[in-house]
Amino acid sequence: MLAAAGGVQASPPNWVMDVTALPGAVPSGATAGYVVTITNNGPSNISSLYLVTKTTAPATYVDDSGDGRDACTPEGVALKCSFGALTAGQHVTVTVGYTSSGTGSFDPGFEGNTTGQAFTDPKRSHGDTLVDGDFTGTTLSTDKNYGGSFNITVGGFVANNASLTGQNKQSTKVSNLPGATAATVLDGPNATGSCTPDADAGIDCAKLFGEWSEVTVGTGGPYDSAIVIQITFKSGTPTGFLHSFTGGQEKVSQCAGNVAPTSASQLPCFTWDGHNTASIYTLNNGSWKGL
Repeated sequence: MLAAAGGVQASPPNWVMDVTALPGAVPSGATAGYVVTITNNGPSNISSLYLVTKTTAPATYVDDSGDGRDACTPEGVALKCSFGALTAGQHVTVTVGYTSSGTGSFDPGFEGNTTGQAFTDPKRSHGDTLVDGDFTGTTLSTDKNYGGSFNITVGGFVANNASLTGQNKQSTKVSNLPGATAATVLDGPNATGSCTPDADAGIDCAKLFGEWSEVTVGTGGPYDSAIVIQITFKSGTPTGFLHSFTGGQEKVSQCAGNVAPTSASQLPCFTWDGHNTASIYTLNNGSWKGL
């Protein structure tokens, strides 16, 4: 420790920033979400803490309610959060969304500092800190079999390419989503799923048709209300679906009367529109393939 006028100079605070992308990949133009957490690991306090971004693009979603500080600018303007003091051991968390753009990857460029000015101190002489060193931004996917977004509104949806051709034989959409939730869908050769034959359950793996439709909503559920997975086939009519998930599988049968369920006790089940689209009602994530 260094002696200073008026006493002993305290060690500077050890403060770190962590950024998580919600989800990790989106098509360009979709909403990319981020959870930004700044933690002061001590031993000193931070007298005045700000969160700013390199981009001047407006945020499309901001939630800073977790710590009760109400510190950030609202949606529609460039993000700036003024947290005030952050004592040793405290942390602050902000969830923010942006409309992604460009190619390759998208990163708003988050920075925590003590000045409130964005990226004006390259030598970090005012205590600025960079984004989490492991964070590489959100991948901007060009795979038409993939759809991903940080869904903002309650009841929203995420979908991949719905234009069916000889090469794109299936499309997938997940809807009735919870608000402020990351969701992805993937079908085609890169989607995962597995089948174990089960004669008692009427599962014949050799008779599966179509592609796996892999769906991930939030952290995996389950949810209080059903999410709806719509799978559209270029051809073929399912008599059921196989739901493959970590640790197991289940057969999904048609809803009673081919009518959408009205209670969680009726889940999972699916309806058929009589043409080419099935709607699977479920509380869970995983992969689905036609039976």
